[in-house]
Amino acid sequence: MKKALYSIISLVLLSLFTYSVRALEVEERERAVKEALFVASVAQPKILKIGLVDCITYALKNNSEIMIRKIEPLISEQDIEIAKAEFNPTLTFDSSLEDDKTESASALAGSHTRTGKFNFAIDGKLPTGTEYDIDFLNKKYKSNSAYLSINPYHESEFAVSVTQPLFKDFGVFVNRADIIIANNNLEKLDQNLKKDLIDLISQVKEAYYSYVLYIEKYKTTEVSLQRAKDLLEIVQKRQAKGLASFIDLLEAKTGVAERQDLLLAAERATKDAEDKVKYITNLIDDPELWHAQIEPLDRPEVKELSVDLIDSLKQAFEYRPDYEAAKIELKNQDIRILIKENSALPAVDLVGSFGLNGLDKDYDGALKADYKEWSTGLKVSWPWGSKGAKADYEKAYLTRKQLLISFERLQQRIILEVRDALRAVDTAREKITTAKKRLETETARYAAIEQRFREGLVSAHDMLEYQEDLSGAETSYIQSLIDYAQSWIELEKAIGVTLVKNNITLEE
Repeated sequence: MKKALYSIISLVLLSLFTYSVRALEVEERERAVKEALFVASVAQPKILKIGLVDCITYALKNNSEIMIRKIEPLISEQDIEIAKAEFNPTLTFDSSLEDDKTESASALAGSHTRTGKFNFAIDGKLPTGTEYDIDFLNKKYKSNSAYLSINPYHESEFAVSVTQPLFKDFGVFVNRADIIIANNNLEKLDQNLKKDLIDLISQVKEAYYSYVLYIEKYKTTEVSLQRAKDLLEIVQKRQAKGLASFIDLLEAKTGVAERQDLLLAAERATKDAEDKVKYITNLIDDPELWHAQIEPLDRPEVKELSVDLIDSLKQAFEYRPDYEAAKIELKNQDIRILIKENSALPAVDLVGSFGLNGLDKDYDGALKADYKEWSTGLKVSWPWGSKGAKADYEKAYLTRKQLLISFERLQQRIILEVRDALRAVDTAREKITTAKKRLETETARYAAIEQRFREGLVSAHDMLEYQEDLSGAETSYIQSLIDYAQSWIELEKAIGVTLVKNNITLEE
């Protein structure tokens, strides 16, 4: 027997070990395949043409923080069910059989009894605070006692008892307070999720436009380098003919070298900006796309829109998720204060009961009997001294004062953020106009200076400075466009309309 038992245990342990080894092998193969895919993507360069909407989609789909936030409402829904469970009735069923043999001094008293019981009960609580208890009790009793006129006999009883609070714990609102708070917390979690989504979308758009900026800066640096190379070629030809000095040649070569360094720096900055886009969209975790070259399809647009401060503030107080969450927390605290206030009241309960009972040699007869019993009364309970309840109430009240101060500070912060964001949009729009005029001026001036250089009236040193001025004007104009786009991102975030503007809604 022992050998068979040992064999079974050995087989079970061997199976578990084999399963664990196979699971590790599968995990190792999956890891190796993923590593191979990462390496293979380097050997096969790809270009990923992607728009801003695509980046937002990738970010929302794969962001772990958003996934966590989406689970939180599901947990909160269970809190609601837990709060509702207080009003679920409790069913109780018990059945027993007792046999009792004892030595008796009198033959008439009996020495052997047998009792069978079958009971059923329902008790619970209503939203009004009413507590109820419904009992259906059944007993069969048999004895060898000579004193019993009915032996065996059946006893049946049906009873209903009710306790209705009149002060403490009275009312639907007080008894459903936990459910109301749980529902409010669920709505608060939705607001927190909206805030996280707004932050994420804003970060995606900022990273996307920053990448666009560095791409354009790289292109501008490339053009600047080409201008310097063209200048060097002209100086070299002039120097060969004795029309340019050796100093001019060195100046031109230095200009080319400096711009080559700038191009390398611009390339590195562009790659870093590209990696930031991949990181925030989680493309970095995709074995096939992590090494792809991202080619943005969208460019910032200049919106000819006038935004009013009053309308923006109205929208902010309507859409800002942190503002809505703060209002919900104030509502919850108001409910807690009312609960604490109710808890300080004396417990005055109206109690009553009604029942039918019967006894007969047959069970049917016991059920048909209608002997009535009832009771009614008032139960009063008040703790000696109520400092604890008063302290709870004062604590809840002071907590609300804290929340109200924080709420008012949030209102002030929203007003300042919206106002500052509007100013930033106006300033950025003006900078575009200024940068565009500067670019037009520098372009025209450089064309004139370039003509004079070809005529030998401008030195290579001066020509390089004019090239720098033109490159600076080109970069400033690109920067102004990006700054304008970024200012709109911050304005939409400050008002709280980022989700609305990007047509994003929460799943029900």
